[in-house]
Amino acid sequence: AFDMSYGWSWNDALHKIAPILRASSTELETLLPHVVVTRYGADEVMQRSGEVPSSMSFVVKGRVRLAVTGADGALIPVTTLHEGDFIGQTALTREPVTGSAYAIGEVTMLQIDRKTLEHLVFRKPELLQDLSQAIDERRERARAAAAEVEDATAAADAAGEMPSDLT
Repeated sequence: AFDMSYGWSWNDALHKIAPILRASSTELETLLPHVVVTRYGADEVMQRSGEVPSSMSFVVKGRVRLAVTGADGALIPVTTLHEGDFIGQTALTREPVTGSAYAIGEVTMLQIDRKTLEHLVFRKPELLQDLSQAIDERRERARAAAAEVEDATAAADAAGEMPSDLT
């Protein structure tokens, strides 16, 4: 059951996301019809800041850069996601995402729509707790990355504005 066109097997991919979703083998089988494979090219935008995702996507192959936009409009890298990581966890809460996601090279994702996620969460309240924690952690990382850049910029501005005759 190895699909050469994707370079990964369905079985391996589903078993990578099973622990995240707290899903048993039987539950994984019921998910299969609701899973969509999406591929992205290098530097392609996978998720834009401010969007409300309609699905949760899991990295099956490749890497994803999460970034926020600074006050000056520049992209500030927050973290890099790898196989087994995910984006779009706010699909359940219907909240906008705080950062954008970009493909680093070719990326293959498994997407699960909101309705399917809602059914999983209904049966597993602890999954909602996990996803809420992930949302909070991502927001905090985004805030910290933006604050770090703003602090560095403010320090550089202050250093540049200091008259040289005061040193």
